[in-house]
Amino acid sequence: DVFLALTRDGSVTWFTNELISHSADYPPGFLKWVFKLMGNHPGLNVNTLALLLIRGKKPVIRAYFERRLAELPPTRLVPCHGDVLEDATLPTRLAEVLARRL
Repeated sequence: DVFLALTRDGSVTWFTNELISHSADYPPGFLKWVFKLMGNHPGLNVNTLALLLIRGKKPVIRAYFERRLAELPPTRLVPCHGDVLEDATLPTRLAEVLARRL
């Protein structure tokens, strides 16, 4: 997976690949059922299907993102899948999602 943080003009933008998403709806067709089965849902989410495919260890990934949240709290999230999220509560929301899903 890929994670990139860019700081510019006092703002921090996170670019994520598969693990963190912010989609308005489920993917179409068969993938919709796979996502539901894996507990994935629309909105800000940790994609557990991607986690399974990359064989990621949840505690290690959670600790990594918690460190990034402490060092570079984002003001904007640009996920590979889904809509850009720009929100003052983004660091808190991400921490909650990480705690719940990892």
